[in-house]
Amino acid sequence: MRSFHEAINAIRSIPVPVVAAVNGACAGAGISVALACDLVVAAQDAVFHPSFTRAGLIPDLGALHLWTRVVGPHRAKEMAFFAEPISASDALTLGLVNHVVDEGAALEHGVGFARRLADGPTAAYQMIKEIINTTDQASLDSVFHLESYAQSAAFLTGEVDEGVSAFRERRAPNFGNKS
Repeated sequence: MRSFHEAINAIRSIPVPVVAAVNGACAGAGISVALACDLVVAAQDAVFHPSFTRAGLIPDLGALHLWTRVVGPHRAKEMAFFAEPISASDALTLGLVNHVVDEGAALEHGVGFARRLADGPTAAYQMIKEIINTTDQASLDSVFHLESYAQSAAFLTGEVDEGVSAFRERRAPNFGNKS
């Protein structure tokens, strides 16, 4: 289990956004892997199976934590207790996924998101990811301090200069086209 825990932590702590693309069945711990990612794209035929209790087990790999953060405590308990399949459209409504796309197109759309992210302000993305992932374990005051530090650091990256210039010039920012 320790290796699986390390994998989930690695996804959440890697300093770049991670995109999950879900086609077909996403069962048990696979849901935790998807939710550890920063964005989730699912094909219309994707089905999420929180199947642990059907085998007499409890959800693992951080599932109860991740599910609760995404869908709230009542829905997370329902998912865990009843282990009923969740369609892609229901997953979208619940907030388990960001987008639902045509069957077989999840990977293509996921790669599209990754390319857009690669062209963005990577330092700001890193700080956003770290703060959002930390907020569930921190007080609001702690988050205020993290945000203040990160915002100050963001101003030192140079990406802010490009972002402000692009806004003033009414154009899309060019953060170095790192793709």
